[in-house]
Amino acid sequence: MAAPAQSLELARQEGENFRSVILASTEEGGLDVSAQDMGPTVRALHDDGDYEFGIRIAPEHLAAFAFALVREHYQGDLDAVAKLRAIADRDGVPTDFWTWS
Repeated sequence: MAAPAQSLELARQEGENFRSVILASTEEGGLDVSAQDMGPTVRALHDDGDYEFGIRIAPEHLAAFAFALVREHYQGDLDAVAKLRAIADRDGVPTDFWTWS
């Protein structure tokens, strides 16, 4: 059974040229990251003045995407384990902390 879908606005630009970026989980357990642009710049390219675009990552590709994100943001960071554990704890993501000596 897939987790319930949820969404969060990651970024918003108000003003003459508007943009909103949304992160959403899909009912199937994947991710959708999308943006909506409106304003005179978009109207110059599209008659209706509204342009939406995004990427969808299927559930079976989330592990590869997570690996890419962690590599991108934590490669070379000696505190990566503690930081990632804190993120998981904050958001209620179960982890198994292990040690070896």
